[in-house]
Amino acid sequence: MANSSASKLAKLAPTQEESDRISNLPDHLLHHILSFLPIKQAVATSLILSKRWALLGLDMPILDINDSAFPLLVSFIQFVDAVVFLSDSKTINMFRLKCQKFIVPRFKINLWINAAINSKVQHLELCFANFNNDVDLPTRLFHNSTIMVLKLSRVFLNAQSTVNLPSLKVMHLEKVQFKSPESAANIFNGCSHLEEVVLKCEHLSGTSKIRRLEHLVSAELRPPHVRLTASIFRLTAFSNVRSLRFVEDWWVPHKNAIPTFYNLTHLELSWIITHDANHFVECLERFPKLEALVIHKEKEDGRRNA
Repeated sequence: MANSSASKLAKLAPTQEESDRISNLPDHLLHHILSFLPIKQAVATSLILSKRWALLGLDMPILDINDSAFPLLVSFIQFVDAVVFLSDSKTINMFRLKCQKFIVPRFKINLWINAAINSKVQHLELCFANFNNDVDLPTRLFHNSTIMVLKLSRVFLNAQSTVNLPSLKVMHLEKVQFKSPESAANIFNGCSHLEEVVLKCEHLSGTSKIRRLEHLVSAELRPPHVRLTASIFRLTAFSNVRSLRFVEDWWVPHKNAIPTFYNLTHLELSWIITHDANHFVECLERFPKLEALVIHKEKEDGRRNA
């Protein structure tokens, strides 16, 4: 009887192969599992599991790197070098680099970006806590056929020649600095298939030279602190958009200073309540298909009422 019970328990007990079903999954599924962990933890976890997991940890197609998890600059650089240069992956789908704690040498940042470009990166995101003129992106970034999403914060953009980013659909530029008005115009004019734009730059010129973005679906803009009637900032380039949001105070210009937004259905803006409402009503003629209008009323003390 005892032997019979033991036999049944043996049949019910999983083998080592059955108990490690996760490790038997295809690489792309294991990469997906690891992608839910911060990159430092993902690599550390993979190294202690098995040889196959260790190789996967250094072969991640999604690299989401944040220096806040590292005590020293040297350890951060060594780690990024390992996951970027020692990887056997032929493709890096996403490369997100956030340097909020350390000032990383410019040549290192350029090496990492170039490595991501060589690996056919599709989503590139760079964010720096403090603007540093040394963060000057490599020229190769502006001539790329694989990047579909580009998000930049506190970097220096120098595009003095023609830009060609035919696959780019989403571009977020926040607190970036352009070397010249031509740089801003070259970047936008080289992204002929843009669908989503977030533009939050306090010092921006050259928009008058930007061609109309024919495929634009949504835009979030922070115009410079000048009237929209001024030649330094033009809305014509964004007039094909369907959803438009202003993240700063809307200065109510004369309606003739605003192009007609034939496709716009959603408009969201901030507005100082002391401004002339009659001028704003006249501006609505420029939005013939408008369906939703959201106004955040800004008071003189800066408080906002929805």
